Amino acid sequence: MSDSGKPPKRRYMRFEPDEVVIAEVQFIDAEPDDRFFKPRLAGPVLDESYDGCALVALRHALPDGVTEGSLCLIKLNRMGPMRAEVRWIRALDDDVCKIGVHYGDPR
Repeated sequence: MSDSGKPPKRRYMRFEPDEVVIAEVQFIDAEPDDRFFKPRLAGPVLDESYDGCALVALRHALPDGVTEGSLCLIKLNRMGPMRAEVRWIRALDDDVCKIGVHYGDPR
């Protein structure tokens, strides 16, 4: 706990990627399978942690209906796709947004 008596906001420390990491996202609730992975969104990863990441993307590339809580598959560079959940979406300007994604099986 912090000095304010509130629990910490994050469970894991954030860090910048060691290299350029591109996240590819498919907004679907399905089993992760590289053979059927068809991303609808891609963008650079700004920071990572053990259980998630933040990426930047063009707002017009975000499919209609994607909001906080949307389930997806995410693939980072050469890793295979994994289940994830959109935790937050923040507009940075009229064209760009920042998306927070939590890794894991949200079922």
